[in-house]
Amino acid sequence: MAVEFHRTGILVMSHGTPASLEDLAEFYTKIRRGSPPPLDLLDELRSRYEAIGGVSPLGDITASQARNLAIGLGGIVPMAVGTKFSSPSIEQALDGLLARQVNQVACIVMTPQEPTPDYFERVVAHTGVTLRFLRSWYTNEAFISYHVNQIKEHLSKDPECLVIFTAHSLPVFVGEKYREQVAETARLIADRLGDLNWVQVFQSAGRTNDEWLGPDIRDLLRETSHKSVLVVPVGFASDNLETLYDLDIEARAIAREVGVVFERTRPPNGDMATMASLAQDLLGIISSEGHVNFN
Repeated sequence: MAVEFHRTGILVMSHGTPASLEDLAEFYTKIRRGSPPPLDLLDELRSRYEAIGGVSPLGDITASQARNLAIGLGGIVPMAVGTKFSSPSIEQALDGLLARQVNQVACIVMTPQEPTPDYFERVVAHTGVTLRFLRSWYTNEAFISYHVNQIKEHLSKDPECLVIFTAHSLPVFVGEKYREQVAETARLIADRLGDLNWVQVFQSAGRTNDEWLGPDIRDLLRETSHKSVLVVPVGFASDNLETLYDLDIEARAIAREVGVVFERTRPPNGDMATMASLAQDLLGIISSEGHVNFN
């Protein structure tokens, strides 16, 4: 039986973020599927970015994640980052890989739970090369261990706090599988920690007429009887506007109003152990048939 060799590229995808406040209107228009945002909504979003320093670190963090994935794969691998709503786009990143003569692309979205299908649909629609998809990694052992260690460190100082696992909300009509995956991530972490006071919530729901996944972290903070909380953003791989503003500023302000001490862990960002483990997961899907050639 002949062995088929592939020249394999890696496509790392993320939501994306505007590079500057000048790019905000274009970015928001893409999120709204081509409909320019009303001025009041654009101004509100601008104020949120200004509150975290003007730009989100998401772009830089995703680039560092891609670099560390490449290190985990041996360092010699065609790698590209494509984003859903900013530049470079998913299609531009794919074109860059194809220009390097790859004939197989392995794709990962930098969100632990399975993302909305449009990421993968855009990849399929844009290229005819062989595709491999790492569709989710919410049970990845290194990812779970990362959060366990973060929580353990905090519990050593505040063992009575309520641990709040949070993830970005989605509309209920598309989010049931996602809800189950978030809950599984929280359960795996909690099980490793033993006797733990914990709850799982959602955050950052969009402003539409749809019903969104809940409960909302803001409501929980207003109603909790605990004196302190530790917020653990298990639905995020990277710090971004939703962690730096929605949690660190908005949710923290609510906690302060009701007299609750608020602390938060960081998502993995470029954590080398997590990225090395994900690199092995990628290697598993791209070597499932034949051999992989990164040269």
